[in-house]
Amino acid sequence: AGMPPGAHMLPIDRALLDDDGLENVGSVQGWVLSFWPSYAAFVETGFGFALRVGDTIASWCLTVYASGDRRELGLATTPVHRGHGFATLVAAATIDHAVGRGITPEWHCWDDNLPSIRVAEKVGFVEPERYTVFRFEIESAPCSSSEP
Repeated sequence: AGMPPGAHMLPIDRALLDDDGLENVGSVQGWVLSFWPSYAAFVETGFGFALRVGDTIASWCLTVYASGDRRELGLATTPVHRGHGFATLVAAATIDHAVGRGITPEWHCWDDNLPSIRVAEKVGFVEPERYTVFRFEIESAPCSSSEP
């Protein structure tokens, strides 16, 4: 699938992160800041690409973890833009960028996340490694405003 008409692939750099005129840029900013201590840290060590359709960021793929020459990828597409191959386009651009710089991209997702698995397969990931992940739910204690 080629680039759709009116769409543009953009690097997720400081200029994009600072462009509050783009719809959904807040979601991309949130992703960066949920995995990186700052935009500067992301730009220095991480990277990614976003697909802009008109003035909207429709899909993005970016590095969410870094260890040596390995980068874990994260991927999202807004609900209204799903089903058009946008996730595959941004994932492929991000992977090409990584491989071109000697960085090994990694892809992890829950085994029931079929859309993510399909994108991973389309961009060349094969034979996923299966491993156990433990999740714990922690209930917060109610706060009391009275003093004893």
